[in-house]
Amino acid sequence: MLQIKRVTETDISDLAAIAKATFYHTYSYSKTEEVITKYINDNFSIDVIKEKIANENIQFYFAMENDKIVGYIQINQSVAQTDLKDEDNLEIERLYVNHEEKGKGIGRFLCESMVPIGQSLGKEYIWLGVWDENEKAIAFYKKIGYIPFGEHPFYFENTVENDILLKRVL
Repeated sequence: MLQIKRVTETDISDLAAIAKATFYHTYSYSKTEEVITKYINDNFSIDVIKEKIANENIQFYFAMENDKIVGYIQINQSVAQTDLKDEDNLEIERLYVNHEEKGKGIGRFLCESMVPIGQSLGKEYIWLGVWDENEKAIAFYKKIGYIPFGEHPFYFENTVENDILLKRVL
C-alpha cells in the first residue's frame, strides 16, 4: 500500500539518491553525459537539498511502499515558485517515480496527495511545467485533471527548452 511521507533533514541522503537516479533515467537519452552530470551535480547535491528543505516555502514528499521509497514530489509556494510566485497557488516543481515502479499509479498517488495539502494551505490551484516534448507526461497530467494555461522557458544547462504550464483547480 502506498503512503506519503514528508521529507525531513534526516532524509536528505535518500532524497539526493532518488533525485539523481530518476532525473538521470528520465533525461539521459536526450542529453550528453557531461550535460546530465553537471545538471545533477548542480541541482541534487546534499548542500542544495539541505538549502531547499530549510526553506519554509519548499516541501518534499516521498511515496513509500513497504518502507521503500518509490517516488518523490517537490512542491513550492510563494516566492519559491519557479515562475508565477502567486500566493494563491502551489507549484509542483518535481515529480519522479523510480523507473522500475512506473505504471503502478505512483505518480497519480503523489499528485492526488498534494490536493488536500494545497487545500489546507488555502490555495486555489496547483500548477506545474512539463517539457513540451514529453508527450506521455502531458497526457498523464491532462488525464488527472490538469489543463494547459501557458508556457515558460526551462533552462537546461546550455539550452533553453519550452515547458507547457498545466494547472488543476482545487
